Amino acid sequence: METPEPDRLTHVEVMLEQQQTLLATVRGLAERQAMQLIAIKQQLAQHDARFDQLQQTLDAIKDLLDRGNGH
Repeated sequence: METPEPDRLTHVEVMLEQQQTLLATVRGLAERQAMQLIAIKQQLAQHDARFDQLQQTLDAIKDLLDRGNGH
């Protein structure tokens, strides 16, 4: 007795479903990475703004000290 050959169409359909599942997983990962990147960029912008404020404060203090020392 010969063993019947598996249905190739069923095999292809199963592979297609697996690939679609993997694609959905990759898309989900990419979306999460994009959201994390946006959050990091926002945090960097906030840190840059805070750094600029601190730099301005430091410059103002230096100016006051220079004036006090007669420069």
